[in-house]
Amino acid sequence: MAMVREVVERTVINPTESDIRSIRREALEQVLRSGAEESTVEIAIEIDRQANILRAVAMGATELRKTDAALKALSPEELKAIAVKSMNLPPESVEEIASAGTWHIFNGRCPKKIFGFFPVEKHWVRVLNRNGIVRLQRERLGTVVCTKAELTLELESLLENTVDYGTVGEELPGLFAYYGEKQIDLCGLATREQVLDLMKTETEFLPENEKIVVLAVR
Repeated sequence: MAMVREVVERTVINPTESDIRSIRREALEQVLRSGAEESTVEIAIEIDRQANILRAVAMGATELRKTDAALKALSPEELKAIAVKSMNLPPESVEEIASAGTWHIFNGRCPKKIFGFFPVEKHWVRVLNRNGIVRLQRERLGTVVCTKAELTLELESLLENTVDYGTVGEELPGLFAYYGEKQIDLCGLATREQVLDLMKTETEFLPENEKIVVLAVR
């Protein structure tokens, strides 16, 4: 595998949507100049509010590496077996709950007891590409499956149901979006407006009926 990585940092107090779009574009241009194929590029935006640092981390594969699509696509049964093994749960507790493009999202039900008495059910999530490579493993808080046309309303609803309120105010869950060959890391963003604006930028040129999955995770 030939991967390239570029990091762009700026000192910004209370970054605006324009600041985020600008630094994302600069990171994309740098990683493309380093030889990455644009279809493989993933960009994570990080906002350090204490240090007033806005950071964009871009990663992509060069054309020396064939994309995962050139590898063998696994069957639904093979993909589930990998998810089951990754979660270390009984097969009957694991199911595929969504798919989009190359991505397959599996949910695992994991019963727990608080203080040894009160039963609760945790939900683990595994995101696999069509070749069975696990690209995400976290605790799932919520999922939306929608088209691009429905994305804003569905994403607002997901945030409303999963946001937490701490001592510093509203705290967003970890967020990841999937479509086509793309995985978009939204975890570094600080506000709902930044999430919505970045997703609008990322999906600007997609057809209105493009299928998109968004995960809220802990």
